[in-house]
Amino acid sequence: MRLIQATTLEEALAIRAETGARPVAGATEIYVARAASDMIGLDLSGVAGLRGASRDGEGWRIGAMTTWSDIADADLPPQFDGLRAAAAGIASAPIRNQGTLGGNICAARADGDGAPCLLALDAEIELQSAAGARRAPASAFILGECSVDCRDDEIVSAIIVAARPGARSGFRKLFIPGLDRPPLVSVSAMLAPAPTGRILRARVAVGGCSPIAMRLATLEAALTGEPLSSTLARHVADVHLQHLTPPEDGLASAAYRREAAKQALREMFAAMTGAEADAA
Repeated sequence: MRLIQATTLEEALAIRAETGARPVAGATEIYVARAASDMIGLDLSGVAGLRGASRDGEGWRIGAMTTWSDIADADLPPQFDGLRAAAAGIASAPIRNQGTLGGNICAARADGDGAPCLLALDAEIELQSAAGARRAPASAFILGECSVDCRDDEIVSAIIVAARPGARSGFRKLFIPGLDRPPLVSVSAMLAPAPTGRILRARVAVGGCSPIAMRLATLEAALTGEPLSSTLARHVADVHLQHLTPPEDGLASAAYRREAAKQALREMFAAMTGAEADAA
């Protein structure tokens, strides 16, 4: 793989348009897959302005080159607790220091930790090209496993999240004990209460149980209007996970993965509300 380095966003966009070079962020995955290939990579590590989290108008802006370590250590409100927990639990310290949120979402792996969190946050993906900028909801940006809505001349520049005062989020993932493998499932949720203390907005997403991370619309509807209390975990039921299509492989059956997702959701809601998870 040959790398072309850019130092400004304008330079990077020009290189992308002229050569079709593939953007490279932390390269924690692409070097493994493409190091020996003839791919031309566009190294974004030196581009100013693509890293860090900051308040931006009525929301938050997280640069695409923000590392997992940056996110874990960032001074963000409880609305981002789920994303920060996911960041803190990523692989090892070297991967957290090198891997980026933008790279993770663009890799679009079914078992990636970033996608469920961004779906739960109602995040938008900001893309830039020489022709201008656009935004795509995270739910529309991820088209399929390893496939995203990023055109040949575009670069993902940031993740945008609307601020929701009083909102909190959570994250949970489950592994098969003793195996150094990606998680079986990962789940994330954001709950935004009304002044009455009841849930005004609920967003719940599951990764690892379908080709792409998916929101659980029926569970979101069941949670909306409920008190933000220790009883939330009881609302997680099989009916809310029926549309998931977990893979069958040598690690686990589809039924096992679906059950793991249910348990992870209950544990997450219990942690978010200070309750005990019900294993039944």
